[in-house]
Amino acid sequence: MTVYIEYAFIENFLIDLALLYLSRLLTKTFSRVRLVFFAALIGATFAVLYPLISLPPALSYLLKTAVGMLLCLIAFGKVKTVKEWGRYALNVLCFFFLTFAFAGLLLTVNTPTPLFVVFALALFAIFCVEFAKRLYKNGKIKRFFYTCMLFHGEKHIKTVGYYDSGNLAQKDGLPVCFVSPELVYELVSDDVFLQEAGQVRDELCITTLNGERKYRLFKGEIVIKDEKTEVYFAASAHMVSREYKILLPASIFGVWGKENGV
Repeated sequence: MTVYIEYAFIENFLIDLALLYLSRLLTKTFSRVRLVFFAALIGATFAVLYPLISLPPALSYLLKTAVGMLLCLIAFGKVKTVKEWGRYALNVLCFFFLTFAFAGLLLTVNTPTPLFVVFALALFAIFCVEFAKRLYKNGKIKRFFYTCMLFHGEKHIKTVGYYDSGNLAQKDGLPVCFVSPELVYELVSDDVFLQEAGQVRDELCITTLNGERKYRLFKGEIVIKDEKTEVYFAASAHMVSREYKILLPASIFGVWGKENGV
């Protein structure tokens, strides 16, 4: 079988470049792009020269591991603090994980052609980029998750709430929390029966792009971070099948929120 060195070099350069970049992306390591390119060049050169090196299996694996760590170090840049060493270690682990994952993908084909390798690499990169987007998007969202205790009369429920700065709903100066229907029914079932009997207590009318909608309101209290606040609860179908069961309004934290950067 004829092996063209220039093709092998380009192929390995693209693979190392993609894997180093994806490792950088997944670990949120913001190093210089030129360092990533230089590390990929070193990796491609090693890949071309490696078949010429004769070593025992143990030393061969050790050499590959050492070169992989070196590539990550070059792409990472200067490492000075303990925190930077920790992020570098995470970068190394991610690089080796991606390397094994991509190698496993190539093993699905007996003799992968250069065209197949490039195509598989492109798909692998797209998958990793989308995974990183979803991962960090969920991470950002969960920064605004809070454990809440809802109170209404003698009843109370513990649940997870999401702080929404765009929720400005208020009634008589009190913030309105939109809660999943099942929690509202469990929490204020007595009031639901009263309203069905014609004794409507409070309502809130909200106008959106879909038109005007009225919400039944139930006065209660909510405790977040040991801070108790008097609020109104309103059932909303939008809370169904979400990770959180209550949408917290922008004004709920008050002074506590300002002091804690919310």
